[in-house]
Amino acid sequence: NKTLTLRFSEPVDVSGASFSLNGTASPSATTLSNDAKSVTLTYAADFVPAQMYTVTAKQIKDLSNNTMPEQSFSFTYYPTIDNATVGDVVISEIMANPTRAAGLPEAEYIELYNNRTDAQLNLTGWKLFYGEKPYPIPDMLLKPGQFLVLCSAANSSKSSVDTPVVKGQPCAIVATSVRQHNLVFSTMK
Repeated sequence: NKTLTLRFSEPVDVSGASFSLNGTASPSATTLSNDAKSVTLTYAADFVPAQMYTVTAKQIKDLSNNTMPEQSFSFTYYPTIDNATVGDVVISEIMANPTRAAGLPEAEYIELYNNRTDAQLNLTGWKLFYGEKPYPIPDMLLKPGQFLVLCSAANSSKSSVDTPVVKGQPCAIVATSVRQHNLVFSTMK
């Protein structure tokens, strides 16, 4: 992909604005949305998977003619894969009969791992089957190297992971320092 969309909290004027990618590349096209709250930047070349980029925006104004200070932010581009292939997602741990002896909560869970280094995986529509009964996995993107822990709602409070809630997923929690990877803790309903 070679497009990037910037969203704003209020309508903006980008007619005199400049945008750069990694300090040099300017977009080949700049498109302001109908409500003027987002601008889509189109670049000549596709983004390279797993590469970090820095976007800098200058001279963006609100409709009262106030100029926003220069802003820079970094992101890593990962294409989204809707159809995972064998080996993309690994069951990295199954806790079927937990005991406190291991220092873990007494809760059954399954840990999934995105084994890809170059793409995030779209889990929309995924289900975990326990026998014949399907349990939906939260609609979310599992980033490269990220873990997803699935457990019952009753066991979700037993996690010692102190983390914020993922937006739009009241039962999914993200941690940033488990096994030096990102962990997503999610309850099954």
